[in-house]
Amino acid sequence: MELTLALVISGLIAVGVIVAWRFWRALPVLERYVVTLTTGEAFDGLLKSSRGGVLVLVDAVALDEKQGAVSRHQIDGELYLDRVKVAYMQKPGGSQ
Repeated sequence: MELTLALVISGLIAVGVIVAWRFWRALPVLERYVVTLTTGEAFDGLLKSSRGGVLVLVDAVALDEKQGAVSRHQIDGELYLDRVKVAYMQKPGGSQ
């Protein structure tokens, strides 16, 4: 009984560490990414920081698609995005 409980707790801790590492790991910075949020909003910018649960983009633009055409709206300063709300990230031109 005690051994089973210890194994279950150890397994839960291991899963928690793996999930935390995948969520909090650092991404390469000062590279350009297109970030799409779960809301459908998209932004293009240089990733300045990815610590904790926040992505920070600089030199960012909001991407707006209407009737097949994409318009770009410059964002002043730094753009802070909650990683929980990020659906996916793309590196334009592929990774090298």
